[in-house]
Amino acid sequence: MAALNGSTKLMKIGIRADASDKIGSGHIMRCLTLANKLAELGGDITFLCAELSNHLHDEITKHHHSVFEIETGDLASDISQCTSLASQVSLDAMIVDHYKLDYEWENALKDKCNFLIAIDDLADRKHECDILIDQTFGRSAAEYEALTPIDCEILTGSDFAILRPEFKALREANLHNRSRQKLENILISLGGADNGSLLLDILNRLNAIELSPNTKLTLVAGPNTSHLNKIKDQIEELKFKASHVPNLTNMAEELSNSDLVIGAAGTSTWERLCLGVPSYLFIIADNQKLIGERMEKLGAAKVIKHADQLFIDELDPQSPYLIKTLSSITKTASNIIDGNGTDRVASKIMERIQ
Repeated sequence: MAALNGSTKLMKIGIRADASDKIGSGHIMRCLTLANKLAELGGDITFLCAELSNHLHDEITKHHHSVFEIETGDLASDISQCTSLASQVSLDAMIVDHYKLDYEWENALKDKCNFLIAIDDLADRKHECDILIDQTFGRSAAEYEALTPIDCEILTGSDFAILRPEFKALREANLHNRSRQKLENILISLGGADNGSLLLDILNRLNAIELSPNTKLTLVAGPNTSHLNKIKDQIEELKFKASHVPNLTNMAEELSNSDLVIGAAGTSTWERLCLGVPSYLFIIADNQKLIGERMEKLGAAKVIKHADQLFIDELDPQSPYLIKTLSSITKTASNIIDGNGTDRVASKIMERIQ
């Protein structure tokens, strides 16, 4: 840790990412995970965010990173504010994880810092970066060759999945415990975007199926979720044990205790794969379609297009079909993510910028 004892200067790294009810918090959370690892390796991190919630602001600062809040505006305004900060702080590198920012923004920022890293999972726009990271399973570097500079280093695929260290720490024991599949604990977590209507549909369907009275359900829905009061009322009317939590600070532990997750096909998919947690996925955003389709094709998850597709035989604890399905998903899913992606990405970035 020479960078932390004074023999080597800290590398100043900016991170441009946002979160909202519409886009969820996935971009911020994966960048925070990467930021924590970069800080361990000698990085001094500053986040540049627009309209960041108090909760996420506090989550970033409690890890001793700085936050620079920029005003929401057009592309030119975003560029102006970010280039100004880059000059003030003398950034050594900038990381951008944002669907609305492409080569024009990146090109302007490269003039103000020495190195630029882009995180993407769409492969649908040009980039002006030194490193391109896309953790989507099955994504090939060839898909970005026409979208990036010729000297850009392209890191694609699940080997570069950015996960918090607790997922790697729990992986081995969790996979061992899943050698005997059951269905007692169900977790519903659709991410940080507002999916209140879908949550109500799922609860109504689960109640109609009449799950075992031994079933325990945990539903995650933040304070800004639409129809939240109706969701809480519906939970009270369920025929099995159920609880609502506004946020999970121990997601790795909660996933380890879950026999099935009903979730979205977003970035949290990689967390579930690492732990081999069987998942029924809803595709709730365009950028999740590719992930969902590939996971289902491999047998690493099941895609549910509508809550009515949650059939009785698929959730009957006594059903041989269910146990066989859960066991198969666990085996396939756990072979996709090994939990070391954050280390690989952070090490590559620090190797290039130091």
